Amino acid sequence: DFATVADVSVNSNALLVDSAGEISGSSSDAADVRAEQLLTESIVKSDADTPIDATLDCVDVVVSTAASDGAASPHVVRSPSISTTTTQAVAAFQRLTARLTPENGRLIKSFLALITKELANPSTEVREAAKACLDILVGVTGCSVTALLLPSRDRLLVPIFGKPLRALPHNMQIGNIDAVTYCLSLDPPFLEINEELLRLLSEALALADAEDQALVNHPAQVRSNTVSLTHLRHVCIRMLTAAMVRPEFADAKNTPTRARIISVFFKSLYHKSVEVVDAANDGLKQVLLQQQKLPRDLLQTGLRPILMNLSDYKRLTVASLDGLARLLQLLTNYFKVEVGRKLLDHMQQWANPQLLQAALEKSIEDMHEIKILVAILQVFHLLPSSASVLLDDLVSSVVNLEVHLCRRESSPFRKPLFKFLNRYPVESVVYFIERIESTHFARIFTHAISCPESGPLREALVSHTPMLVGLLNSFSEQQSTGTAATLDEEKADAAILTQAGESSDAAVYKRLYIAMSAIALIRTCMEYTPLWLEERSDLLPALLEAWNTANSLAVISDQVSRLAKPVLIEHLVHSLLLATRAMSNPPPILFKLLEISGRSSDTIDVSFIFQYVWTELITKWSIAKRREILSAFLLRLGDSSISDESNSTLLRHLINPMLATVFTLPSIAAHDSGVDNADYTAGSAHITDDSTGGSMSQEQRSAELLRGQVISLIHQRVWVMHMSSNSQTTMVTKAAVRLELVQLSSILMRHAVGAVADLRKDIIKFGWIFIRNDDIMIKNASYVLVSQFIAAFDTPPKIILQAYSSLLKAHQVESRFLVRQALDILLPVLPLRLGQSAASGSGSSTDASG
Repeated sequence: DFATVADVSVNSNALLVDSAGEISGSSSDAADVRAEQLLTESIVKSDADTPIDATLDCVDVVVSTAASDGAASPHVVRSPSISTTTTQAVAAFQRLTARLTPENGRLIKSFLALITKELANPSTEVREAAKACLDILVGVTGCSVTALLLPSRDRLLVPIFGKPLRALPHNMQIGNIDAVTYCLSLDPPFLEINEELLRLLSEALALADAEDQALVNHPAQVRSNTVSLTHLRHVCIRMLTAAMVRPEFADAKNTPTRARIISVFFKSLYHKSVEVVDAANDGLKQVLLQQQKLPRDLLQTGLRPILMNLSDYKRLTVASLDGLARLLQLLTNYFKVEVGRKLLDHMQQWANPQLLQAALEKSIEDMHEIKILVAILQVFHLLPSSASVLLDDLVSSVVNLEVHLCRRESSPFRKPLFKFLNRYPVESVVYFIERIESTHFARIFTHAISCPESGPLREALVSHTPMLVGLLNSFSEQQSTGTAATLDEEKADAAILTQAGESSDAAVYKRLYIAMSAIALIRTCMEYTPLWLEERSDLLPALLEAWNTANSLAVISDQVSRLAKPVLIEHLVHSLLLATRAMSNPPPILFKLLEISGRSSDTIDVSFIFQYVWTELITKWSIAKRREILSAFLLRLGDSSISDESNSTLLRHLINPMLATVFTLPSIAAHDSGVDNADYTAGSAHITDDSTGGSMSQEQRSAELLRGQVISLIHQRVWVMHMSSNSQTTMVTKAAVRLELVQLSSILMRHAVGAVADLRKDIIKFGWIFIRNDDIMIKNASYVLVSQFIAAFDTPPKIILQAYSSLLKAHQVESRFLVRQALDILLPVLPLRLGQSAASGSGSSTDASG
């Protein structure tokens, strides 16, 4: 079984090291020779019927003679037909045998004689195994395949050239042709272009050009021999391709044969077997690499079947259109744009309304007519560069097909259309943006941008950012103008008002839909280019202004139109999230993302945004990053242009959780202190670095977080700024912000007492002001702050008793958890604080005053 040869050959490399000391010479050469010996011994033992001596009579090219001193002196027998490169190959084999002992030399020659013959074996598996063995020998010996095959040249070629191909069974024809193809592809050359080879090429050419019925003895045998006939035609074309690339075959005397071969290549492009078509396509590629232009008569002959099929739409088939696509890939410059116009006409013929209506009841991907339409569309991206003029007609045809088939989100026509759009990305971007108000055009373009293969289209879209910015700005400006116009119309009579209101809703929806489609494009493109907002500074302001404008819109009466606003906001939120991830969470974009999410929580689901902020940011940020975010927030806290709703969202979902976790998560300290091997338990107040013995305590974390201007900003923007506020003038819109600021102060009092000790008078004043607030949540949250202050610092008994008394009187159910929390903090320290106050004298206080 020759399949075992490949297994033995593959395993021979494992024997190189163990056998290195058994043969004289260098260690690497000895290992190689020993591997060859063991490989050959295994082969000979597996073929015991063939004596070793019987295989040596075919080896008559290289002769080794041993000198008296043991050195090998090779002698090369030159053949007049061997070229210079072949002579060099023989010399390489001679150097190989010179390193071997006589016994090993005989073994390698016998093995090569055996394996060379099997290159023409009728079995494909045996031929592949023989080639695999030769590849291994090339790696082991350092000789080329040509050098290894030359000693057994006649053993391989005499049987092949001795009989006509048609006199052999199909499998033997395939074996002989595949062996010659392999030999033609070798470098240095193994075969010369002589009369014998030209005769074999003529036979292979006749086989490839013949019909299947001519290759069997009886027409009834065609069906049973389909596989072997297809394989035979395939190997014939591969051999013709290998011959065409040889420089010697380009002589003028071979011009008629080359012309016939090219004709067979063209003819085979229309074969029903993909294997044959691929081989013919590769052959034409090799021909065009050698000669840029083909003879006119060959082109006319080769293209005539395609042109005949294009003349009538009923003659179009998927195979013929695939053949046209292959020809366009190879011969683009030989075709004109009129081919595309003719195909568009055929699309109109195939896409008749009755056919499309019938397709609604079936799976359209399996319909013959739909397959032909898809095959037609597959051709357009291969047309010459001037085919961009067909963009409008082609897209309109696809839209018409999808509308009739009731396909909105996808269809089999889009993938080939996207190839055409990526061929002309700039023209496509301009075309679709100008038609973005059309729902179907916008969906197709968004789908095209989302495809992984649409890189050129996305690059063109990014380069046309001003067009998108213009659409968004136009929406914002027109809406402002439209609002003013609507107010003027409200002063008119009732009939005119009703009519104007209906037209106004339609105009508002149209502008809203354009903005929504533009933001959908931006969001889809940013999934691949997330740094778009960073690279184009004009895009983010346009997006935010469009969001403000959409938020200010009144509710539209139409149910379909009403969905445009939440979809716009959803696309905007996703765009900002992509930008935030890619840009390492810059504070301005992160703040805007949370602000929009907080204000839109009643319109769309934004829970994934808050989940992202918690899992990816708050629990992983370093202390340095937290200090940056906290400073950026405090600087904008006193800005009157920023809404209280925005500040409350940031405090609730970002700032307060960020401050709380810096003291409670051990991993935060480990990350900042450079600890690699931290040993800690959940809830521990500090971690220890095993390598240095250092630790980062809670006091160190607070000092690191609040160092520099951070504690000063908190003092000025939180405690000092609000101490002058009158609780009676607190508006409802500010209640949420004040509640979060009280909780922020409580976090600092609980975990960073040392950092805020010098500011304790302002802190108690801040907390005492909000105790008098009418909002019960703010009031009891302030009692929590005051209780923490009492627990941390000496406090006058008057304040302690007043806070304790108020907490005991509290009865509101909605805030009882705050009351309980304040009492849990206050009760354990009451004996200590009141006892200290009694000892030092009634009413005296050194650390705080009412």
